[in-house]
Amino acid sequence: MLYGSIPEAFNNLRGLRFVNISVNQFEGPIPNLKAFHEASFDALRNNKGLCGNATGLMACVTSFLPNHGHGKRTKVIISVTLPLFGAPLLLFLLEVSLLSAKGLKPKNQSQGRNKKEIFLLYWHLMEEYSMTTLVKPLKIFAQTIALVQEDTEVLRSWTGRRGKFVEGLANALSYMHHGQSQAIVHRDISSNNVLLDLDYEAHVSDFGTARILKPDSSNWTSLTGTYGYIAAGIN
Repeated sequence: MLYGSIPEAFNNLRGLRFVNISVNQFEGPIPNLKAFHEASFDALRNNKGLCGNATGLMACVTSFLPNHGHGKRTKVIISVTLPLFGAPLLLFLLEVSLLSAKGLKPKNQSQGRNKKEIFLLYWHLMEEYSMTTLVKPLKIFAQTIALVQEDTEVLRSWTGRRGKFVEGLANALSYMHHGQSQAIVHRDISSNNVLLDLDYEAHVSDFGTARILKPDSSNWTSLTGTYGYIAAGIN
């Protein structure tokens, strides 16, 4: 694994056509080369703090400080590593929590609104982003809101509902994998397969997503799921 800033000597490699510096600890600006500017997100991901004109990177913010010893100006480069969508997501969640904590609405009205907002927000995140992508901004949000007001009812209730949601999914998948003598081989489980009851407990639907597989057979056997909702291609 490599550390520090990318050497300036790379700027002289005009014939460079392809780069992959992922999963390192590079920080600071990327070289001003076409190979870096056109590099994919996977080729630059998982670094400490790269910035520059490339997919998935924030722009480098520059400021100038006077150098009283030599009468020159020193350029300081600040790298912002929060994911592109992380800042808006963090600000939105922080604003919702602060408004709720101020008690702008009666308790019975705010509770109903919070339930709806949390449900819609969580559903949107599941559809638009992967869980690995959400880990960092969710950690930042949890730390920030804890500094604002550690013991608010909003934070406790939001965390509790999220835990109940994850627990329901885990129980359903555990039953499909280990709860029967014959394992259920299922298709990918997405938000389209998750149903919520009136208590916001998650259930995995059986809309033609799986077949029962005999342990001693390499062939698919009987179909399991609700007939009439069988996806095309599984027949």
